[in-house]
Amino acid sequence: MGSYIRRILSMESSVSEAGTTARGVLLAALSSDSTGSDASAGLFAELVERLRVSNDDDSLEHALIALAGADDEHRAELTNVIGIAARRLAPDDAPPAHGAASEAWRVLVTAADKLHGSGAHALGRPAFVTDRLLGLLVDESRELRPNDLDGRRATSEPGNVLAALAVSRQLAIAVNDALSFDVEPTYDALYEYDPPGGRVRTHVDSRDFEIVFHLLVEQPSPRGEEAESVLVVHRPLEREPSRLRLRAGEAVVLRGRGTIHSWEPLGAEETRTLVAVGFKRVS
Repeated sequence: MGSYIRRILSMESSVSEAGTTARGVLLAALSSDSTGSDASAGLFAELVERLRVSNDDDSLEHALIALAGADDEHRAELTNVIGIAARRLAPDDAPPAHGAASEAWRVLVTAADKLHGSGAHALGRPAFVTDRLLGLLVDESRELRPNDLDGRRATSEPGNVLAALAVSRQLAIAVNDALSFDVEPTYDALYEYDPPGGRVRTHVDSRDFEIVFHLLVEQPSPRGEEAESVLVVHRPLEREPSRLRLRAGEAVVLRGRGTIHSWEPLGAEETRTLVAVGFKRVS
């Protein structure tokens, strides 16, 4: 797939155009061998071809949406490509602020939103997250924690405590109320563990977590205090990202499949344990 894309890119009339138009920026961002999967090669090649022949940056997001169509697999593959391109445009997690790169970023943020809907809603500490429940989650997450985080995020399947929370009526009501539409659980839930200095870079979430409830279980600091986590969320029509701050016991509902987002880096001696519970819109 990569060689095909490079042949397309070589057809561009000017090498410098890649940095002067949003179309050129997206073409450059999508030109690596590692973009997409073997299964998405045809869709990806068609996307690159559409970008190549388009002359109107204002139509780029519409071209992306039209390419996805109503096919669930196409929409899923395209969303994955959007997430990869977003990471390449913001390798340090700061989106481009000026020029064609900024326009290309806007196209990606808007297209993801139109495909799945975007947004994040801070819940503070929900009433059902009692001291007892939080303590049980801390104990269970520690018991299930992998022995070696290897410098990057690790996950574990839920134990009985998290499994019960994931399908609880109280949680479903909280997510419904935050979004103002009905959801149902996907029965996907994880503990997520981030190592000292860890960062979760710019991305969109997987299909199983179109909507995700995140609860910060614990984030101890070397001073013996609970630190805070910062979720960075990019929304259409907003020039600056939103930063949602969470302390232990606090939660956020994130439309993670349609929202380009990241987590700010942890301190050099901090670790973090998050809960992720998947939901989907009731069709």
